[in-house]
Amino acid sequence: MQPFLTLAALLFVGAIAAAPVIAATAVAPEPPPRGEPGPRATGSDTLNAEQVTKVKAVLSAYKPATLTADDAKAIKRALRDAGMRRSAALDAAITAAGFSPDRLEALDPRPPQPPGGSDAPAGPPPRK
Repeated sequence: MQPFLTLAALLFVGAIAAAPVIAATAVAPEPPPRGEPGPRATGSDTLNAEQVTKVKAVLSAYKPATLTADDAKAIKRALRDAGMRRSAALDAAITAAGFSPDRLEALDPRPPQPPGGSDAPAGPPPRK
């Protein structure tokens, strides 16, 4: 009976020792394809005060009722250049400033993704 307990103890200790190595090699989820929004509202989906100020500053040059496609493109580019991507928090800040995130998207829609996503090779399919 004693060898069994010793073997069980070694297996248990080995499993505990290997746990950090296994956890460290876990694969991180891939980011969404370029041009597609990331996951919506999560606990960490927030804008800091500087980002909210930037959203207000960008939008202050425009009037919601008279937005054009060029305006929407410029707004989206300015927000993207400031490091912001479409998220629930950004949508909330845009809405709080009196604009509609959906209207911005309608005026300047994202280009369609190629079949197979953005990881698909460019050009014609390979020959077989």
